[in-house]
Amino acid sequence: MTSGLSFAKHGETKLPHDELLEEISRKVDCMYISDLQHSNLLPLIRTAVKKLSIDRYSLREWNDAVSYITGKDCEFKSQKEAADYLMKYRF
Repeated sequence: MTSGLSFAKHGETKLPHDELLEEISRKVDCMYISDLQHSNLLPLIRTAVKKLSIDRYSLREWNDAVSYITGKDCEFKSQKEAADYLMKYRF
């Protein structure tokens, strides 16, 4: 999956809808957002998602974040549904 977010580092200009990926990346302590696509980080991603205020981020952000992290085209009906999917996802 190709995305303009692949090489974003903390503090760089970001798209308006990538705040959730940035937050997860900070909580997981990734240098690059693209690191979130590594299966060995999934337990840390789950821990980070548990600590998030799910409603703080738009449904579009959740759909984009889950799609980006999993590499699958995902579209959910609610933020909670997207977060739950990430919590159960296996690479």
